[in-house]
Amino acid sequence: MTNGNGGREGVLYEPDPAAAPAGAASGPSAAQVRAWAISAAASVRLPAPSVGIDPDPSVNRWHIVAVGQPLWLYDGSSARVASTASNQGVTVSITAVRTGVSFDMGEAVVRCTSMTRRPVSAEPRAESPDCGYRYQKRGDRQVRATASWTVSWSALGQSGTIPMTRTASRTLPVRELLSVNVRPS
Repeated sequence: MTNGNGGREGVLYEPDPAAAPAGAASGPSAAQVRAWAISAAASVRLPAPSVGIDPDPSVNRWHIVAVGQPLWLYDGSSARVASTASNQGVTVSITAVRTGVSFDMGEAVVRCTSMTRRPVSAEPRAESPDCGYRYQKRGDRQVRATASWTVSWSALGQSGTIPMTRTASRTLPVRELLSVNVRPS
């Protein structure tokens, strides 16, 4: 039975959507928008970290890292990603910012929030000012870099953040270099 106002009568009043007045709001609920936005933010394509080591062992003639050599660690991938996604006319703006990188060096973990590339003109024994390491023992080391990200989203006046991580690894051969002084004859 209808109540004459376009809805059904009974204990609960349920309006008839076809009888909604002109200009009435329709579309996804706030909860749906939030769920879509979180899903879009969680699926954003973040780059895996680029496990950067300076001086790079691939450019020396032994292709190794020397025990005791100061290493400069960095992530060469992008530190910021922006994207948009749409669902049923709702556009979600997404911005992801890398907040730091942890390098598991196989002997210890180095946590860095800033990373400087080693200048070509740097002295061979120069230490990294913000993200460095020195191996103390020889061996093959699996270096695992984990980049931490804060992914921010906004849609229809709502916003939030999601923490995310990406990981990559690289093997480093760490060896001792011995030198012998020879007198000219």
